[in-house]
Amino acid sequence: MHNIPEKINPFIEVDTSLSLVKIGKSLDKTPSLYSDTVINLDKTFHKSSNKFFTETNNNVKIECKTQNNQIDNNSIFLLIIPILLSLWILTISFSKIQGAFKSLFNNRQVSIFMRNYNVKSYFSTYLIYFTSAINIVFLLWVWFLQNNSDLFSIRYLLLHKIIFLIFLYFIYRYVLIFIFEKIFKTADATNEYVYRDYFTKAVFAIIFPFLTFITAYSPYKTITWSFILFFAVLLIISRIYNSIVVGFKEKTYGLFYFILYICTVEIVPVLFLIKILSKYIST
Repeated sequence: MHNIPEKINPFIEVDTSLSLVKIGKSLDKTPSLYSDTVINLDKTFHKSSNKFFTETNNNVKIECKTQNNQIDNNSIFLLIIPILLSLWILTISFSKIQGAFKSLFNNRQVSIFMRNYNVKSYFSTYLIYFTSAINIVFLLWVWFLQNNSDLFSIRYLLLHKIIFLIFLYFIYRYVLIFIFEKIFKTADATNEYVYRDYFTKAVFAIIFPFLTFITAYSPYKTITWSFILFFAVLLIISRIYNSIVVGFKEKTYGLFYFILYICTVEIVPVLFLIKILSKYIST
């Protein structure tokens, strides 16, 4: 026996208010999301069978801020410059660099190096000093950006100011050293100092460009900065200690000259430089 289909009445009335209420309640649990940095929750009303329900009752704007990296990817090209200079130095003067590493803590090697090389006559010497200055610039630049994120918006202006101050410091330092040589007639002591300073700068120019690059992008910044600080202090102490021992042992200069040198060449300009640069951290 076949079922007879019911007659379809196109004018039948169906109450759909209950289903609309259910849909409205489900919408109340799922606010609308927009693919933007702002989530906007607007008030929306629906009406069914003289009853009101809302999609949400809040009118809130939630701003999603993205944080800039302190060292962006564009800076990688700048930080590679000291590394390339370091590799160039190794290529053109490997034997002198090797001798500088040996002479850093060995007075016997210092005498051998001074007999074999006249550092003032080599192009690599000036390249070493230039690389050292550039690396100090980038080392300070990275440190400031990592300790004050507000400087990121003016990072290149900050870089220009650091370059100016560091090169001004280098010019002041070495001009003053040779002025002291003429005033106090300490040619031998100055020559000894130049070699000691050369050894320190050579080690710095070869090792620190790589440490600066690693520190800029390393997740373990505390460890890398601690190592850099320890190594830098070790180099400075080594240079000053050797200058004291050699100077007083061989009586190449007196106590007054040494105090004047320490104050005007080593301490005062460094303190002045720190004072100028520290304002970027406090702002």
